Amino acid sequence: METYWRLLVLHCGFPLPATQIPVFDDDGYPVRILDFGWRELKVAVEYDGSGHQTSRAQYLRDRDVARALDRLGWTVVFVVKEDRRDDVITMLYRTMVSRGWTGGVSFAEAVTRSREPEFTQRKFE
Repeated sequence: METYWRLLVLHCGFPLPATQIPVFDDDGYPVRILDFGWRELKVAVEYDGSGHQTSRAQYLRDRDVARALDRLGWTVVFVVKEDRRDDVITMLYRTMVSRGWTGGVSFAEAVTRSREPEFTQRKFE
């Protein structure tokens, strides 16, 4: 699903994101490897699969990590399978603009492209 969201973001017109971004705290300890995002803006997208929702321990770890990322100046758009594409793209767009990005997006074009065979979501579970 990370690939699906990354491709959708690209098709909408966002800049090419970095993938698997390591983030360290002020003491050099690892906080998280983010799914994808833009280091210069400190904006990331994290896809949370079902394991993040069914395990209380994982949920609590995720909360701690989210707080640590916030303290380090990162804004993370969290995505789950049930999220609507237009809601996520709108949230990401607003976040990017609030961080100084001046580009534009075209969601209508992305929806059309997302129906093309090479963009079809595949299930590997």
